[in-house]
Amino acid sequence: DEQRRANQSLHDAEGEKLNMLEEAAQRARDENSDSVKAMNAKANYAKCVTIRDAQIFEKQAIIKNEAEQVHSYDKKIEDERLKAVAALESRELAKAEERMRGAKIIQMQIQQREQERQYQQEQLDMERQAMLQKNEELKREEQRREEERKRLGAALLA
Repeated sequence: DEQRRANQSLHDAEGEKLNMLEEAAQRARDENSDSVKAMNAKANYAKCVTIRDAQIFEKQAIIKNEAEQVHSYDKKIEDERLKAVAALESRELAKAEERMRGAKIIQMQIQQREQERQYQQEQLDMERQAMLQKNEELKREEQRREEERKRLGAALLA
């Protein structure tokens, strides 16, 4: 029984090999026919077209990716430029504000000095006026004494 099964399995394996050889031979005969050749040519053409389309698609994807990278890089550069411009404007504005504050301080100092100068001028004017009055007073006093002396001198002579 086992022998028969072993023989049967050998027979099946040989039969399978024989079937495969027959199929291969049939395929070889079929490939020599014009219709199979035409079909094989069409299949090969379809494969070529599919590969070409895939390559075109891949190339387009690469170009698109590169364009997106360039766009992204350009956007980053533009953002950095805008940041730099904003920072520069901010610094310029701060400088302008500082100049305005400085100008106001200088104006205040000029006004204070002008007020001090006017006050000192008024003090000098008042001192001059007081000195002039004192001189006038002394002159009048001197004149009065001179007149008194003349009168006394005239009274002594008379």
